[in-house]
Amino acid sequence: MILLAGLIHFPKKVIFIFSCVLIFGHNLLDNIHFDDNILWTFLHERGPVLTTPDHTFRVGYAIIPWIAVMSLGYWFGSFYDRTYDPVKRKKLFNIIGFTAVLFFLILRGTNLYGNLLPWEKYNTLEQTIFFIS
Repeated sequence: MILLAGLIHFPKKVIFIFSCVLIFGHNLLDNIHFDDNILWTFLHERGPVLTTPDHTFRVGYAIIPWIAVMSLGYWFGSFYDRTYDPVKRKKLFNIIGFTAVLFFLILRGTNLYGNLLPWEKYNTLEQTIFFIS
């Protein structure tokens, strides 16, 4: 949220480009590792940052992609201006949503980019879709 407070001062086009570059490109950083670097763990890698005999503190959500998701959400807020036609907005958002799901299925199904764990087929279609083993 602190970074978003600074980003809102940029033109909307810059915010959109910044958000898309980070969202679609953050997985290009997957092969960059810094051993025992807490900052890099918070920025990009999931994993433990503090381990005691009784507890382990883990980073579950890296900051880099979530900054982009928040800033893209801010950019989408401009579609809710009173001057923007609600019917046109709904049609545009439906197109964006269906396209995003289609791209996700293509990327995930081909294992070309994104999740490092390969897609697995299970005994039934339901198990395959919902990752139930």
